Amino acid sequence: MTDGIPQTPEPLTSLSRGQLHIIAVLQHHGQILAEIHQMVSPPETRDEPTLRDILGRIAEALDRQTTALDALTEQVNRISAAAEKDGPA
Repeated sequence: MTDGIPQTPEPLTSLSRGQLHIIAVLQHHGQILAEIHQMVSPPETRDEPTLRDILGRIAEALDRQTTALDALTEQVNRISAAAEKDGPA
């Protein structure tokens, strides 16, 4: 009846001292390798702009365009007002 049921791994208490020692040594080596990797790897910095940076640039560009459009609108209004003063040519 137990043919279809996978067996669970042995609990650590049933392992021999040698097996426990090997597991401990391998875990220690893994920790040392992780520390070495962290020391020699370059820091994780992104040279690419973030979404916040891009949206900030877009907002600044829109502000500049709005300012330029306001200035152009003011100039057109002044030209129109001057043309109305002078009358038809």
